Amino acid sequence: YLGLFGQVLEYQPQHVEAHACLAAVAKDDHIAAQRGEEVSSQESPVARAERLFRKHGQPAVVAAYFDQEGVLEFDTNPTGAEAILFKYVEDEDGKLRPMFVCKLGPTPVRAQLPMGSCLVVLKKSGYRPVRYPVFLTRAYDELNSWHGGIVPLFTEAQIGKGRVYIPPTKFLTGGDPELSRGSSKRAEVKQTPGFLIAQYPTTVGEYEAFLADVGREAHTPQSTPWKKPGHPVVGVTWENAIAYCAWRTQGDGGTPCRLPTEGEVEVAGGGVDGRRYSWGWCAEAYFATASDHYKPGEAKLVEVHECAPQDQSPYGAYGFAGLVSVLTITEYPNGVGIRCGRWGMEIKEGTVRMRGALQKGVATPQHGFRVAWDLPTTT
Repeated sequence: YLGLFGQVLEYQPQHVEAHACLAAVAKDDHIAAQRGEEVSSQESPVARAERLFRKHGQPAVVAAYFDQEGVLEFDTNPTGAEAILFKYVEDEDGKLRPMFVCKLGPTPVRAQLPMGSCLVVLKKSGYRPVRYPVFLTRAYDELNSWHGGIVPLFTEAQIGKGRVYIPPTKFLTGGDPELSRGSSKRAEVKQTPGFLIAQYPTTVGEYEAFLADVGREAHTPQSTPWKKPGHPVVGVTWENAIAYCAWRTQGDGGTPCRLPTEGEVEVAGGGVDGRRYSWGWCAEAYFATASDHYKPGEAKLVEVHECAPQDQSPYGAYGFAGLVSVLTITEYPNGVGIRCGRWGMEIKEGTVRMRGALQKGVATPQHGFRVAWDLPTTT
């Protein structure tokens, strides 16, 4: 039908019924795309649906739909942090970039915002700046407004070097119909109480320090070509990763270190708006050094600090598409959950929503792990 309406407009550019039908389809697609459901296009779904609706819809109807606003309301602990608002805008390369909008003033904040994906940066002297993504959409009652409660602030010492802070938040998860590797078919809104996660997957150098301390007999990884200290460690089992976390806990002065849950990997890698990749919706292989970025047979695992700069999440963690899929603490009857894209995988499959399962006791050269921590206590 879309092709037929397009042909009609080629011959009769002002054909009212054809414009109306295309506008109706585009509006439905816009809502469906925000839910992560299948739409009538393979390109960036929300942006394309908006463009078509604006092109074919009646101006008053389009304005009424897109001029809707939602309430953003939250505070910080301690209060009085400077809140700076950025709007995510897709650039010509398909990357979502935060563009400055305005200063919202000191927290607590209550503001009317247009629907869409935004980033609020929170700054207060003596505390690490916080990246706080916000997503307002018509597609979910839970996301029509954003009542964020209290966002705790922490010092650099409380968070720790090499760790990324994911504040308490609600987020859109699952619902990628184009992904064959296990994403749930319908998106849903979930919540996290917040956590810390490593900026990069655990490296060979970090894992070697663990082996040197506890002994190699039970925990030596499978032999792989990726042996530089900066490579993500691969060829380890879930049990190896759990043992590393226990050892890391002792070295961190008793602060419990653990594997992240599946949901934590997804929100840490993609933020709150249900995007397919850390950078947005566009499947660009060179954004993640994916296999289709190389000639056949030449794909390789790079060191963590060599991963593509575009492969950075809204919170500042790296490597959710082009490094390694990571083991999680989430368990299933057939094994443990694994999440996100990896080297050697085509970019269309290597999304932050990619999920699978691996049997306990099994190790592969494609899977590693990334560690996480609960939030520090606040006073």
